[in-house]
Amino acid sequence: MRGASYPKLTACVACIAVLSMGGVIFGIAGLYPALYIRGFWEGMCDTAMCDLRGDLNRGMSVPYEQLSRFTTSLLQVFTEMPPGVVPEACCSSQVLMVGVVTSFAFAITDGSSAVWGELNDRLGPKWGISVAVGLVVLSQLLLVLSSGSALRINDGLATAAFFGIGAGGAGVTTAAFVGCTLAVAASSSDMQAYLSTGLAATFDISAIIFPLVSELHQMGVSLPIIVAFVWLPLSAISGGWLIWLFSEPAPPPKQTGVTPKEGSALLDGDKAADPPSTEVQPKCMEKGGQASTLLSAHNLLLLAFMCAFTMATTFHVSVYGLESRLRFGEAKAAKFENVFSIGFPLSSLLAAVFCIPLLRNTTDRPHIYWAVAVGVSCVWAIFTLIPLAAAQYFAAVLFGVARTAVWSAYYHFLSSPAYYPPDMIGRVLGCNTLVVAFMGDLLSHLVERVAVRTPAEVPPIIGCRVWLLLQLVLAAAFPLFLLRSWYQSNVAR
Repeated sequence: MRGASYPKLTACVACIAVLSMGGVIFGIAGLYPALYIRGFWEGMCDTAMCDLRGDLNRGMSVPYEQLSRFTTSLLQVFTEMPPGVVPEACCSSQVLMVGVVTSFAFAITDGSSAVWGELNDRLGPKWGISVAVGLVVLSQLLLVLSSGSALRINDGLATAAFFGIGAGGAGVTTAAFVGCTLAVAASSSDMQAYLSTGLAATFDISAIIFPLVSELHQMGVSLPIIVAFVWLPLSAISGGWLIWLFSEPAPPPKQTGVTPKEGSALLDGDKAADPPSTEVQPKCMEKGGQASTLLSAHNLLLLAFMCAFTMATTFHVSVYGLESRLRFGEAKAAKFENVFSIGFPLSSLLAAVFCIPLLRNTTDRPHIYWAVAVGVSCVWAIFTLIPLAAAQYFAAVLFGVARTAVWSAYYHFLSSPAYYPPDMIGRVLGCNTLVVAFMGDLLSHLVERVAVRTPAEVPPIIGCRVWLLLQLVLAAAFPLFLLRSWYQSNVAR
């Protein structure tokens, strides 16, 4: 593919594509104000219950009022609500329906991972990224069409758009990882460290896209204008560029007037056959089966740790606000949430400063970078237990560092041919991500039901946090297993 000739460019474009499309759906809660102002699933409520709430007086405005807004100022054509107005849901049924749509979008995103992995391994990353980008762009167009009316959003089209954005984002992330790994692996292992860390950081940061859209919307810019002229072009350009990089270059033209010798590859227009490789194949390559790779000891231990970490982080996001209010009151809880909202994406990006050199220098010793990842996650979990304001501020910032450290190690480990066959990394990534998402998220919700009671109390939450911390400590068996394998292969022989 062309990307093999431009490894740095390919890695950068892949990170931009993941940033604009990868994990965007996981920040959909930040878009709720913009959706409520346009009456997303407001039909679930009794119209008499829906007051004006400072919006455009949907359903009660008359034509001359709309004309007055148009003639007063050109900017007001795009104005959807007065500055500072944060709309709320009309009724609990609307909140429940929006939550159902969000849950289904998350489930579709996670469930499609295995399908995208199979597609990329069978047809190649070019087709994988083409289908994924096409799905995201089509979904963005649906979102524009659904919100084109000044009165209200089309519930069905918007719901389909969110489902497509979620599924397509998973496909973009999978294709970017598979394609860049195949292109960058031929260059150097150092580039793989940059790629693994970049994909992990940008996937987390991409969840800020919808909150940014909501902020622009509250500044007076229309939702379809933002999507059509800002978000969609960025996705289309980065996705199209990545498709080009994942494509095979055109074959060189055949030379005319040259008589090749007998047996030359020029007679067939192909390259001369390479001599048979004498390189010893990894054990996973010798076994060759997908089941044997997925059920190998190192992969099962990897899944155990990733599920434990996902449970801990998902539980933290779910109960963080409630726990802060119970411990410190409303005022400090609001400060904690603000620090968390800003510190999480920034610390995820800054964590790349130490993750990249760590992965570069320990590529052949995975037990080291996995020990660091497990250690950072345990330290973060410990600080969430300390009932001091300073500790909670530190935990809010360390949350992003732990996520980047763990997920960059995850991507880097999957790209190692010593443990996973290169022609199977798409399937492995898809199946592993599917297991981690469903097991980690499902079990975390069960833990949340145990922790959050009526009335809410701090001790049950603390007890569940201690249990989740114990799981992370037990997951240290994974780097210890890798250490034993490395010792047996390099020292004991």
